[in-house]
Amino acid sequence: MLKNFYLPILVFALLFTPLYSQEEPCIITTDDEGITTDNCPALHVCIEGEFVCKHKDIFPLTFREIFGGFLIMILSGLSTTGGMGGGSVLTPLLLTLYSYTANKSITLVYVLIFGGSLGNFLNVAFQRDIQTGKPLVIYDLALIMAPLMILGSNVGVLLNKMIAPVFIISGLIYLVTTSLGKIYKKAKVSYAKESQMFDKLLENSPDKTQQNIEMSQLNNIDNDHSENITKLPQELEIMLEEEKTFFPKSRLIFIGYMITFILLVVILKGTDKFHSALGIEYCSVGYWGWFIMGLGGMYLFYTKGFNIIKHKIDLKRQYNFTQQDFRIGDDNIRQIGQLSILAGLLGALLGIGGGMILGNPMLAMGVGAQNMTATCGLFIVITSFINLVQAFLLGSITINEIIFFFIVSSVGSYLVSWVLTWLVKKYKRPSILLYSLTLIMAITLGILPLFTVYKTYLNPGQMFHFSPPC
Repeated sequence: MLKNFYLPILVFALLFTPLYSQEEPCIITTDDEGITTDNCPALHVCIEGEFVCKHKDIFPLTFREIFGGFLIMILSGLSTTGGMGGGSVLTPLLLTLYSYTANKSITLVYVLIFGGSLGNFLNVAFQRDIQTGKPLVIYDLALIMAPLMILGSNVGVLLNKMIAPVFIISGLIYLVTTSLGKIYKKAKVSYAKESQMFDKLLENSPDKTQQNIEMSQLNNIDNDHSENITKLPQELEIMLEEEKTFFPKSRLIFIGYMITFILLVVILKGTDKFHSALGIEYCSVGYWGWFIMGLGGMYLFYTKGFNIIKHKIDLKRQYNFTQQDFRIGDDNIRQIGQLSILAGLLGALLGIGGGMILGNPMLAMGVGAQNMTATCGLFIVITSFINLVQAFLLGSITINEIIFFFIVSSVGSYLVSWVLTWLVKKYKRPSILLYSLTLIMAITLGILPLFTVYKTYLNPGQMFHFSPPC
């Protein structure tokens, strides 16, 4: 319903706005008192001789940039805690308050997403599921999904440089409209199930306080696990014991090798601003050879992760160990693998996180709301860091911009994440996270179409400009 309402209006406005708009070169004028001014938009200066408006450095900060920083702290925290990167709501802030171009805004969103997701992850990485007693982050899924998300993000970074900004933002609007209703329905269903569970527990244990009920559940879970583990072979015992640790060693080693490999490929192939360590010419045959090698390497990591998780599933089935936090099988693994490529591509292209693409499939697998947002947070940390490194080497962002936006987003995300985590624990309502995600998406649909038309009216040439890959 939403997409049927928004998209025709947006398409109509974007098609006719350029007909009544024109881009003019900047002009520098000097008054009688010797004061120079130009006709560039806010936070831009006119480059003498080139007649081109260039954005000022982030430092020193103006009042509007400081105000925008506070808004970013709040919105980034709400987005990352809900499992989104937040690009859909942060991009309009960068377009308006900071007056960046659309493509520049998307690359800066990489910094905001990395800082925000890292701040959120520092909170949830040490939290346990109140129903299973296990850590909220499901590292097993990272072995399958993270490599393919990185594969997709490498393609997305390239496409972001090429595609006209207006089409990138329009794709973002379409994605939000198709996801909002689904997430909201999941939030209502989750809230209803939580209410039924509380009613049932209180009926069975009328003399217990809510806190005692929770502790009793966790103790029963631990006892059930200990009874099953004593009857299982050593190999499966080790696997199940690793599931209880906050930072499973074997999974972290796998992720570390994967990140090291892709960053090494990026450094060796180089960019137009960062010379290759091997002396490879930018956009040469060797350059594209290394690019393809990076994609192939990520697929091999996915294959290795697939085999590890499949072996674990088969081993559990062999010994009739059925206690699992979510439903996963060969079909699930392949499905989420394909969606992971799409999530990585759109994440880099549109500046979004994994929650918007992967959230619904993960919830359908039986993954809890808290587990979904925490696990997506891990994916976002990994992919946004790699996107950030590539954007920096491409010269798309400066070190000052990285410092400012990273600090703002990470601090804000940590504080907001702490508050939301406290609310979930206090009221035993994981659905709070889904409702926060719904709120962010609703805000996006309220402002992003308007800002897209506004920016197109001001600068249609920039918004409809396609760039070559080299």
